[in-house]
Amino acid sequence: MCGSWRWVFPFALGLAACAGAPESPDDFVSSTTGTSLIGGEAAPTDMLQATVAIEGRCTGAKIGPRHILFAAHCVTALDDGGHAFLPRIDPAFADGARIRVTDANDLRGVRWSYLTVTHAYVHPEWFATCALSGCGFDHSIQGTAPPDVAIVETKETVPGATAVVDGSPVEPNTDVVIAGYGCEQSVDTPSPGERLKFARTRTLGRIKSMGGYVGIGYFETPGIELGGEASLCPGDSGGPVYRAEGDTTHVVGVNAYYTFNDANGVSATNVHTRLTGGAHDVLGWIERIVRGDWSEECLGLDAIDPEALPTTGSVRLGALLATVRARCSLFGEAPSMADLHAWAERYSSGRTPADYVSDLFASAAGVATYGDASDLDFVRAVWRHGMGKELYGDWALYYAHRLETGDTTRAEFVAFVADSEYVRARIDPRWL
Repeated sequence: MCGSWRWVFPFALGLAACAGAPESPDDFVSSTTGTSLIGGEAAPTDMLQATVAIEGRCTGAKIGPRHILFAAHCVTALDDGGHAFLPRIDPAFADGARIRVTDANDLRGVRWSYLTVTHAYVHPEWFATCALSGCGFDHSIQGTAPPDVAIVETKETVPGATAVVDGSPVEPNTDVVIAGYGCEQSVDTPSPGERLKFARTRTLGRIKSMGGYVGIGYFETPGIELGGEASLCPGDSGGPVYRAEGDTTHVVGVNAYYTFNDANGVSATNVHTRLTGGAHDVLGWIERIVRGDWSEECLGLDAIDPEALPTTGSVRLGALLATVRARCSLFGEAPSMADLHAWAERYSSGRTPADYVSDLFASAAGVATYGDASDLDFVRAVWRHGMGKELYGDWALYYAHRLETGDTTRAEFVAFVADSEYVRARIDPRWL
């Protein structure tokens, strides 16, 4: 199975064992002695308390009072033979279903918490790809691979501490901690685990796998076969990847897959879903579910009265809609009714929304806000005002680079954001 991919299947929980026990990370003091948990260490009882086990399923991370972050394939239904994924939610996670969850690091004799599923959210691109071409990992070697990420919302409070979803980029050679419950020998002997294990490791760069590269939506850490500290094993699916700084509660990824160099059942690399960057807005999707709405509002929308706007003759509503979205994207506030009336007259004389954006840049507010702003700061500010959330990582750098090289002007970037389906859906219904 040289260079092959395998799922981290969700029927047991754990990190693989192999030779060479690592030293404990600086932030952890192991509470066990004489452990045979090679390729990872048993987590002390008071560490990684945002990590949870979902009995018989996967590892996850508590990211809100009633929200668990984990992998999409953990909640994806299987066919009758239990081999192929189907583009729908597994009945075990249907609305009203009961699951058993614990934040205990030792599962022996643990008292599980019974939680009622309010709803299981799977990133929409995951099921969209499943419906078109099947649910599998072949897609992930392409940059447009769908993110393997899901959130379960429960009626009752999830046990444990709450992790922070970290929106800053995960670059190559970033120190991280991977965690999971369960099997400790190989993926071919996935016996259920009895404790939470962790390993401190470092992210890899873009390494070649199966003739392609792990896409921008994923990152890798080295498995034991590549000289790493630990290899993922069935049931680690959905487990959090923490940034290895401070108190280690900042989640930057989700355990998804692994790759192999041979048939010994111990991975060469571990593959993790990235929460920032990529083409699928995973971070924004998470924020909208946990917070219940967009994180930032455009001020002043409620003061606009569409019935009082002059939209007859050559003045069309579309131009005024573009005016509102542009100012919201640039400043986080809507234009006044007086401004809209003034620009309605200018539109009737042949001016365009592009002229409106140019005037905004030339205004005192535009110069004061963006005159000295770097391209990267400008991109993030416009994204935050327009989309209502932060833009980090590779996409922020990509757009900033286009501005720096002159491939895109700042006015064109504002127009691009303001005309996006996300901004349209967020702003237009508020005042129409």
